[in-house]
Amino acid sequence: PTLVEAMIDVAITGLYTSIIQDGLRLRVWREPELVAMQQRLAGIHLLPLVREAFNAERAASCRTFEATPPAELKKLFSYSSGQAGLWEKLKDPMFLLLTFAPRGWMYQNMCVGAPMEQKILDGFEVSQGQILPGKFESIASTVGVASWRSSPYGFLAARALPNFVKASQTMARNQTLVNEAFIACGLERYRMAYGRYPKALDELVPEFAAKLPHDLIGGNSLKYERTAEDHFKLYSVGWNAKDDGGVSGKTVTEGDWVWQ
Repeated sequence: PTLVEAMIDVAITGLYTSIIQDGLRLRVWREPELVAMQQRLAGIHLLPLVREAFNAERAASCRTFEATPPAELKKLFSYSSGQAGLWEKLKDPMFLLLTFAPRGWMYQNMCVGAPMEQKILDGFEVSQGQILPGKFESIASTVGVASWRSSPYGFLAARALPNFVKASQTMARNQTLVNEAFIACGLERYRMAYGRYPKALDELVPEFAAKLPHDLIGGNSLKYERTAEDHFKLYSVGWNAKDDGGVSGKTVTEGDWVWQ
């Protein structure tokens, strides 16, 4: 998949979980519906999908630099040559690079961009079902101060680099919502059967959940607390990888990711 395709899937998944969330809050779902939703949720795995999309993005960038004629590259990089005079063009480093750069400079951009995108892939621990926020933040810091951004050997690679931090945060947040929705459906089934929520998530296994999903951040169990017989708190430690006691932040990078 391309990154655009993968992120569309991520967005649709977020909408799907919000519908489940609304139904649970209003308590309109019944046992058969809850079981069906749990089965569907158990099959949603955004982590490998987005990682493969980043891998495809790296290959596509290299292929673009290698095979695309300069005139087409100008269009891809939004260079509006038809609206600028010659003097304006000559002052534009993108125009100069794409028009006069030796072919070898394109290969140099490939050599700069591909290793950087490989580092992005290293932030995904697919086999463990985890994402590593620290790696993405470290890469973002490196990219922000890297000298190759203004070098002809990395100028195009820097502009071709996707917004990997935002994409990864959105994916992690929505996959967490999937995991929380799966557990919330199990909790509702438990409440319908016993008139209360369980004291611990382990009580859902195996009757109401064959296996409990873990937190994408850190790999530990999702945080759960029964605050009353008919209320509970369920959350992930979120992008900051710190337990904030189930308090949401103002942005996706702050606070916990709480099931509302």
